[in-house]
Parts: sequence; structure tokens; C-alpha cells
Amino acid sequence: MDCLFCEFISGKRKCHDNVSLYGKRKAARLNSVYEIINVIEDKYAFAFLTPPNNLKEHELIVIPKKHCESFEDLSKPLLTELILEIQKIVRIIRLHYGDCKILLNNGLAAEQYIPHVHFHLIVKDKNQNNLWRGLRPTEHMKLSLEIQKKLKNRNRLESKSNDSPL
Repeated sequence: MDCLFCEFISGKRKCHDNVSLYGKRKAARLNSVYEIINVIEDKYAFAFLTPPNNLKEHELIVIPKKHCESFEDLSKPLLTELILEIQKIVRIIRLHYGDCKILLNNGLAAEQYIPHVHFHLIVKDKNQNNLWRGLRPTEHMKLSLEIQKKLKNRNRLESKSNDSPL
């Protein structure tokens, strides 16, 4: 199976150059090669900061580690775990960066260009602009590692807590 996201999860592909999505000419304009750094990874989910899209914007992508092409292919337990993971990430985003839009494109006609379920977490500033724009590869790596550290710290705090979910 040739799935870009499965290659990121397995470690077979460590970088994203946008060529597979946009073609060589457009990818060259989008600037360089971006290392894929998992900002969070557990038994069920994998999340990373994207390279710039055609608008030079970056977003977090959360994907199930199990290959599922569409939303309806997700089992209830996997969907539950993904949503809980997204919730953890959103807490950190809102605490440290800003509000965010959670987006899921389901099917090619809905602009799902990679056939592996993925949730987009798009961070917005107070004027509803994408907060993460035009990052160079080194800035992208620094932000990825910063988010990763904040999520690890949050997970440590949650594991020490005995709070009731109610």
C-alpha cells in the first residue's frame, strides 16, 4: 500500500517535500523539504505539523495509526481514542497558541486528497487568520518540538492526576 501517512507512521518516510501533493514546480515554490516530527504518538494516533500548503499555512494533522480511508471506516473504539487525543491537543493549542478549527474532509469530492482519515487542527489568531504561516524548515522543526514538549508535559500531569471524568 502506498499511503503517505502510513509511511510517516512507519518511519519509512521522514520528510515531506509537497511533490506528491502539488507536483514538482509548485512544490519548489513552496520551499524546501520539511521533516515530519510526531508531536504526539500513542497506540492509536499520530500527529504532526504539516509543511506549508499552497497558501503557505501550516496546521496540525491527527491520523489514526491504523489505515482507514474514510471516516465511516473507523471503529467506535478507534474513533473514541482519536477524539480524546484531539481533545488533548486542542487544550494545549488553546492554552499556548490560540483558538483552532477542527476539520475533516471525507472523500475526494470533499477535498480529501490523501486516502487516510485525517483531522486538520488549524490554529487561528483573534482576526481568524492562520497563526502558523510561512515557517522555514528550521522554524517548522522548532515549533514541532515545542508542541511535542508541551503535549508530553501535559500527558505527565494528567497521568499523575486522579480526577474523575465527571
